[in-house]
Amino acid sequence: MVELFVAFLAFLIVQKWGQIWGQKMNFMAYYCSNQINLRRVLKIIL
Repeated sequence: MVELFVAFLAFLIVQKWGQIWGQKMNFMAYYCSNQINLRRVLKIIL
């Protein structure tokens, strides 16, 4: 029974962080597509 509760809690946490990171990644993709060439960004990073 405890395992089920822990699994449920972990699921909620993952969902919450998934939403936050999803918004961040969407913002990054939006920023990159609008402001800069993705290729140029990759050249800077790599």
